[in-house]
Amino acid sequence: MIGQFDQLSPKDPVFDIAISKKYDTILIPQRVGISIYNRPSSRETFHLEQLFKVEKPNSGLRCMKLVEEEGEEFIYATDYSSTVVKFSVSDIMIRKVFSIIWQSESFSNLWGLDVLNGKVYAVDNMKSVKILDCKSGATISENAPNVAEGYGIHFLSEKQAVVSNSKKVEIFERDNFGNWNSIKQTQFPMEAAYSIFCEESSGLIYVCDDSKLHGLNIHVVRQNDLTLVKSFPIPSLHFGVMVDDKSGLLEQVASADRKDSSVWTLEAEKDGVSVYSRPVDNQEGGLELAFRISGLLKASVEEAFEATRNVHYKVVQKNAIEEGRVVEDHYSTPDEDGELYDIVYQRTPSPNTYIIAKREFFSARYFTEIEGKKLIFERSININDLAPQTLKSMKKIPGFNEPGAIEGTIKFSIVEFEAISETSSKFEVISKMNLNGWIPMKLINNLMKIAPQKARDDIESCIDTYRKSKQQK
Repeated sequence: MIGQFDQLSPKDPVFDIAISKKYDTILIPQRVGISIYNRPSSRETFHLEQLFKVEKPNSGLRCMKLVEEEGEEFIYATDYSSTVVKFSVSDIMIRKVFSIIWQSESFSNLWGLDVLNGKVYAVDNMKSVKILDCKSGATISENAPNVAEGYGIHFLSEKQAVVSNSKKVEIFERDNFGNWNSIKQTQFPMEAAYSIFCEESSGLIYVCDDSKLHGLNIHVVRQNDLTLVKSFPIPSLHFGVMVDDKSGLLEQVASADRKDSSVWTLEAEKDGVSVYSRPVDNQEGGLELAFRISGLLKASVEEAFEATRNVHYKVVQKNAIEEGRVVEDHYSTPDEDGELYDIVYQRTPSPNTYIIAKREFFSARYFTEIEGKKLIFERSININDLAPQTLKSMKKIPGFNEPGAIEGTIKFSIVEFEAISETSSKFEVISKMNLNGWIPMKLINNLMKIAPQKARDDIESCIDTYRKSKQQK
């Protein structure tokens, strides 16, 4: 490293970087707005001081794409509320205000984006790629690359796009019927291929990867065949990466310091089930714990998936929740878009409600199958957004909204099942939640010790219930 951007807080993760050639500056998005720096003109060692900062109200920014339209520079950006916003660079540079031209509807989990032919293509990590109109921000129903757990996107031409996801980088090509097909993939192992930068002059693609086995690296691959040219380690997880054609510098911004928040810590392990924790920055700047549980099951993928999908099995087996039911079912009867999802209500018990409150969770779960793996994506929703008939039916649930219960928040949960054989499978759960209230640390520590056995017992008992229900039919 020969230089750095000053005045960037380590508690304020940064996910992207943009260069304004009109104003000869570097723009870096943060949770509270955008920081502006001068572009270095040489490769000499330097510390870039922040010129100024423009605050953005409400939700902070994640990834950006700076484009020129009719002689003016504009930025399209994804934010923490999973919408896309459009704003003018001149408003930032001259007026020093953040004035949104338009804001899209909210999606599931937006990250990288690119612009092509008057359309914004934004990668939704949970639901592939969304397309928006550049002038209005309206959602466009049109074919897009089908990407699972995607992060970055860059168009090489009108018919080719490079996309990064959790395991690889792919090149998609659009056929004469408008369908996008994967034609090339990286063949070397990656565990979390985040941002990508395509350098046109060299035909190289830079990819940031977070690997538990190989650590944090930037991989450089050839654009023509996606073969690996070289890899070099980096001290922090860099989501934003760009080569500045003015100085020739590879400029990166870090989303987290590895020693603080990008390493899973093994908390407990028993009989092949492992439980990890990881500190994650929340929007208020503090830390929350994300959990990862993985292990093997003596059950088929179908059995494990169905046992988990049927949330009421947890109640039958008294596994961690005292109430759980589907209040809107779009799995048995998909919606007009063909999406498979449901809305569930779950409530945890409490040994003593005077000391520890019960927790209620209202969440949407999305179901999909990718490359033979069955996945469940879950996140909390606002109860006020539910349909009136759903709210009416929920009031009949015993114990719903009773005094002393606190509404918990599932920030995200991803459950993956993969077949090992016809009668065995492996599972992995990655989740982050906020229980929104006090819980004794002694209780948390005790739960962590028994978590592997508890996780196995919970899912295996639900599988037994599912098998019995199949036999009774």
